[in-house]
Amino acid sequence: MEKGKLLGRGRQAEIYAWGEGEVVKLFYASFSAGSIEHEYRVTRLVWKAGLPVPAVKELIEIDGRTGIVYERIEGTSLLGQLRSHPWKLTRIARLLAELHAEIHRHALDDPGIPSLKDVLQNRIERAKQLEGPLRERALETLRRLPDGNGLCHGDFHPDNIILTASGPIVIDWPAVKRGDPFADAAMTSLLLRAGSPPEGSVQKALANTVRLIVHQVYMQTYLRLRNASAGEVMKWMLPVAAARLGENIPGESAALLRMISRAPA
Repeated sequence: MEKGKLLGRGRQAEIYAWGEGEVVKLFYASFSAGSIEHEYRVTRLVWKAGLPVPAVKELIEIDGRTGIVYERIEGTSLLGQLRSHPWKLTRIARLLAELHAEIHRHALDDPGIPSLKDVLQNRIERAKQLEGPLRERALETLRRLPDGNGLCHGDFHPDNIILTASGPIVIDWPAVKRGDPFADAAMTSLLLRAGSPPEGSVQKALANTVRLIVHQVYMQTYLRLRNASAGEVMKWMLPVAAARLGENIPGESAALLRMISRAPA
């Protein structure tokens, strides 16, 4: 079968139309086979768990490049909704929290899924901007926190939720980890408050006041649904912010360092 129209292009792959109601995510030749197989396996695992995600069909090869065939999802992202209907921001934030809480009701016992704590530790250790005492403070805080075996999306924000005719669908699962769900919520909190994703992503669309309201409603709704306190999420903020610094995302360093220096250990 020949690939169809190019639908999108990212840092790792291109998305093409494929068959009836399908797309193929065709990875660049430089992308490792192991990473592609990992994405296929974890996304299929999440799909089989019954969560609202695109159906995962098969691994294929086209012109020497590996691809994953997914169900084609038609709709608008929550971010798109926020851009076009900003007066719906409260409803959008509540839906974001509801979906995240639903994901966090699931556990992962598969040892092949990376530990979130291990990933955070690795990122903190490679954060060159962190001075010795700050790095050790972040690592010591991380050591005291629980491992957990919850399903953690790893990159959960409004641009990764698509509103379709049959309901919301959560996309972009390669960063799946097993760990404490409150750590995953802290990562989303950080993205909503201080992140600087690529052009066209969540922070570029949210003015400061709007994004802070979205964050407040998201947190209130998430904590209520999880019957949790704000402290259970915020205790992760220091290591999560320090790990984010280790990703070397342009334009974020100054804000992250301020958060790290002020965060309770």
